[in-house]
Amino acid sequence: MMIVLGAILALAGATPQVVAPDAAPWQADRPARPASAGEVEKRSVYVTMPDGIRLAADYYLPRDLEAGKQLPVILQQTRYYRSLAARSDPTGSCRQIAPFPAYFVRRGYAVVVVDVRGTGASYGSRPTEFGMQEVKDGNAVLDWVVAQPWSNGRVGAAGVSYVGTTSELLLLNRHPAVKAVAPISAGYDFYADLDFPGGVRNSFFIQNWGAFNAALDSGNMEGIPALANVAGPCPVDADPKGEMVAEAIRDHAENRNSAEGLSDVEFRDDPVFGSDGWPSPYRYQRELDRDRMPLLGIASWYDSGYARSAIHRFLNSASGKQRLLISSGNHGLGHYYAPGVTVPVPSKFDLKAELIAFFDRYVAGVDNGYDREPRVRWFTTGANRWNAANTWLRSGKRVRYCLTLAGELKAQACGKAQTLSVVPENDAAPGSLSRWDTTMSSPVAYQERSGVDSGLVNFTTEPLASDLEITGSPVFTLEITNTVSNADYFVYLEEVDSEGRAWYLTEGLVRASHHLSGKLPYQTLAAQQTNLRRDANPHTAGREITLDISMMPISHRFRQGSRIRIVLAGSDRAHFASPPLAGQKWDIAVGAHRSSLVLPVTDRKLK
Repeated sequence: MMIVLGAILALAGATPQVVAPDAAPWQADRPARPASAGEVEKRSVYVTMPDGIRLAADYYLPRDLEAGKQLPVILQQTRYYRSLAARSDPTGSCRQIAPFPAYFVRRGYAVVVVDVRGTGASYGSRPTEFGMQEVKDGNAVLDWVVAQPWSNGRVGAAGVSYVGTTSELLLLNRHPAVKAVAPISAGYDFYADLDFPGGVRNSFFIQNWGAFNAALDSGNMEGIPALANVAGPCPVDADPKGEMVAEAIRDHAENRNSAEGLSDVEFRDDPVFGSDGWPSPYRYQRELDRDRMPLLGIASWYDSGYARSAIHRFLNSASGKQRLLISSGNHGLGHYYAPGVTVPVPSKFDLKAELIAFFDRYVAGVDNGYDREPRVRWFTTGANRWNAANTWLRSGKRVRYCLTLAGELKAQACGKAQTLSVVPENDAAPGSLSRWDTTMSSPVAYQERSGVDSGLVNFTTEPLASDLEITGSPVFTLEITNTVSNADYFVYLEEVDSEGRAWYLTEGLVRASHHLSGKLPYQTLAAQQTNLRRDANPHTAGREITLDISMMPISHRFRQGSRIRIVLAGSDRAHFASPPLAGQKWDIAVGAHRSSLVLPVTDRKLK
């Protein structure tokens, strides 16, 4: 989705109010990796698959590459056009050298970027996203790569979002050329972390992504403002008149729109795209681990549920070769976010420098010490600090807060069990640059929320006597009775600063009929709903239910004098398809041993 980013940022037009504090200090300690001054050359060809389908591929090399010299290769497989032709300059735009290939070619690599089957200038059609045919095509692409005279037969794969997942799933082929992969801002469980978090339909993403892909696949960009200047995919070099690319696009008429494929889905075990389950990487974890391949998973705290995906990927791998890095920003890591950031702020974290160090060690074979660095790194907002360890934090002090009728969050002296009755009327209104918007490639920024909070149910602590740092998934246990069965519950964690301004930190959400928590097909950070049809309870009206709402993980330091706030809402209409609030009346159980918030407090010294 990253080709949309420039258009959205141009529309934003805001001047950053802060300089991001997320530069990576360890990168300065590595050996210098200077770029060559030589020019980069781009060529485009068709690569034929075993079944005769042709995939369009760009490959980038140094223009002055010596005859007989062979290079390690970085492979990217995309469904978002390997190269796009701009309406304003179709010929010139197809000759442009993209920044990612240019960076790696100038540092000793060849780069190959492929339109996956049924997309871009590639032939064929696709009944699903991340299908097994697409995975198998990756094997044939690798065979082609290693057969090229400029390839030394050692390949790494990397990419953001969809391209990150194709990089990870490439491992299923067990091709001997692949030496390392780096999925960035990529899902591990698409149901729970993107499309249906807590069982609630993310209609914003499902509909917009489906429409976006349909426009790209058909070559008809009408109705997609971000694609207004896109004429279509660039043809390969042997197709100067665009006749083959037009023929390939006609093949795409058989593609199935992903939004339509999810139209009847509600539960994790519902059929998806006509198959028996979601094409999520967790389903293949044993196979992905088989060759103990070095894998660098990179994510951001504020990118939908993809930080949780990245942590779960790390926790569930048995290979011992996984690495994890979590920044504080948006999808693709181009922008920074922390509480108080209200306009887009460019990140100072150097993503390409991290990738080159990783691939230099495991693909190019350079002994740069990367394998001796900590396996896990994450950024803590509030403290403005990077942390490092060799494993994810699995234990720590957990602080429980109860709720009171007076709207308090209290760590003790909670009082007797009581009932708070509420008629929900207002939407959560998180804005248009939220964690859910960024999956369509926007920055992340949240406005001050005290005004919104006043129209919602909220509970707030007294000012903190000292700093409090948390890392992990906060869990809000909601004991509630509603007059209707069909309801969603959204919970937001905020920091209220010493001036009374409320700033967004993280959130969780659950559909009432999905309230049963249980074991998922993989190990999780905190309790989550099973989201299985057999576990559904559609008849909850008038009955007290208990919802364990696991919020998206975060690492943050609350400052002394700040207050912690929990906010409850029944809808986020801009992003989720929730039932109407009309007719709902909530009876929330508060007081001792009833509804509560549990925070994962950091209690050990970190590097």
